[in-house]
Amino acid sequence: MSDGPVRRGRPRLERAAEPEQQEAPEAVPQRKRRRRGALEHGAHFKLSAPKREGFERRFVNDKGNRLADLQEIGYTFVEDTGIATHGPGTRVNRLAGTQESGAPLKTYLMEIPEEFYREDMQDKDEALREYDRAINEGRDPNGEVDPSTSYRPGETRHSSISIER
Repeated sequence: MSDGPVRRGRPRLERAAEPEQQEAPEAVPQRKRRRRGALEHGAHFKLSAPKREGFERRFVNDKGNRLADLQEIGYTFVEDTGIATHGPGTRVNRLAGTQESGAPLKTYLMEIPEEFYREDMQDKDEALREYDRAINEGRDPNGEVDPSTSYRPGETRHSSISIER
């Protein structure tokens, strides 16, 4: 047995006697970091697609009857083999999340001619202008005007609260 106390833990490393002349270490090849691809304009968006002259494009979620509704008003699916897509088929689509059932939610790239798009936006703007006119005239959703509760721009109402000193 040894004369000293019992040492616990790992055993000591035994060092070999160092040779007088060491050889030069071999050159270890440097690991090169993989370079990222150049991103257009410094950003990459999941729902981006190249523009097409004369058309307005947008991604539409496959939820409910949304795709069929847009097809009825003139939208068509974009089928372009040059655009990255998820899944089989020629329609450009991407994964957009998860549906309430847990199934994947896909979004499809659809397009419409610019002239139809502008007409739709004008109709939408007209409906909003009508809504604004109703507010400014003090009409409620039924079209009735109640002067006691209506709003008129520039009009100030005197409150029934009075300040006494």
